[in-house]
Amino acid sequence: MIVGDEVEAGILSFDLKSGRFNRIAQSGGRRDDCVCCGRGEFEFLNARSGSKAVSLCGRNSVQIRPASGSVFPALTEVKKRLEAVGTVELNAFLLRCSLKDPQGVSLTVFSDGRLMVHGVNEPKRARSIVARCLG
Repeated sequence: MIVGDEVEAGILSFDLKSGRFNRIAQSGGRRDDCVCCGRGEFEFLNARSGSKAVSLCGRNSVQIRPASGSVFPALTEVKKRLEAVGTVELNAFLLRCSLKDPQGVSLTVFSDGRLMVHGVNEPKRARSIVARCLG
């Protein structure tokens, strides 16, 4: 959006069929203490290999990506392992598991091996939980 001679930061979304548009403001969205937003460090984009765990800003979740070239078991196999530690739901795209212990923590596992650990924001703790649940 243009205000006077200045362009206001944001994202514009256009729906050409309906003729509608929407603006998403960017002001106030950055946190100075965030690794990506504040410091401009993008660990995943600069990664060469190895498993990576990154805390997702404002989500109370950690994403763990497997090392490149890793072979990950089918979701049906992962389901068998996780049924012993929580309530598991499986669909064609992902698996979700609400853990019994620690309570309030859940896992989302994707077929490419990516994992989301919800209810945790420290990568070390997330890795520990995944290691305990999946080996």
